[in-house]
Amino acid sequence: MRAKVLAAALFAGASLAVLHPPIPAYATGIEAPTTVDPAESVTVRVPSAPSGGTLELWGPVTTASRGARLEAFPIVGGNATIMAPDQPGSYELRYITPAGKVGDRTAFDVAASPIFLSAPQGIGTGIEAPIHWRGPAESGDTIQIFDPAAGTVLAEAPATGARGALNIVRLPGPDRVGTYELRYWSARRNMALRRLTVSLSESDGWLRAPLEVTVGETFQAEWKGPMGGSLAYRITDSNSSMVLAEAPATGTGPVRLKAPARAGAYRMQFVNLETGSVIADLPLDVDDD
Repeated sequence: MRAKVLAAALFAGASLAVLHPPIPAYATGIEAPTTVDPAESVTVRVPSAPSGGTLELWGPVTTASRGARLEAFPIVGGNATIMAPDQPGSYELRYITPAGKVGDRTAFDVAASPIFLSAPQGIGTGIEAPIHWRGPAESGDTIQIFDPAAGTVLAEAPATGARGALNIVRLPGPDRVGTYELRYWSARRNMALRRLTVSLSESDGWLRAPLEVTVGETFQAEWKGPMGGSLAYRITDSNSSMVLAEAPATGTGPVRLKAPARAGAYRMQFVNLETGSVIADLPLDVDDD
């Protein structure tokens, strides 16, 4: 497997094509995410549920059936911690009262493939940054930079690309330092399917490098940000932190590095050799041919 994209770090869940049968409205109210990843641990709130109630997981749900009861979880203090099923599909959560009656129910989807969002470490203000994403890529979907304090979308780009594949868009960083959200916005659901908190600094830059390469492949890495002192690019082993390759950062522009000869999980780093500090750190997966 091979993906020629540029990387940073984060991850997420996707939407499903299965339509839920109509679900009756109840007064109790179940507060749960509509889409989760397989085997994800999720806290579900049933604020008005008294002690002794339970939350049941039913499924898989189809247009013809609500499926079977799969598991029951106790509700403590209005909360229940559940484990999503391993298999993707559409499911249903039911609040069961202490008297054994259905108090509420809500749709609950397990993603067929996770939504992935990543942004460069230390995005600089006003710098156009590469954003990597994987998602349903439905018509009208967008990748957004959102200001939660102001409640406004500062920049967005269409999520056009191959569904389930890693794609890339470029968005300009906000003009001010602060904390923002990177969001995958679903037009059909009219909601953010995934969010990633990003912090912006005046002086920070970002490291660009492939997310995946093959063994022995020569690839490019590039640092966009402040330069000065003894700086270098490194490939290190994820487990031992052993330095496997190093190239000096002698000026602007990309450098060429050779991927390790063995498949595995590694780190692509930009470091200050004088202080030993890691300025930027990205995952690097090396695959067999």
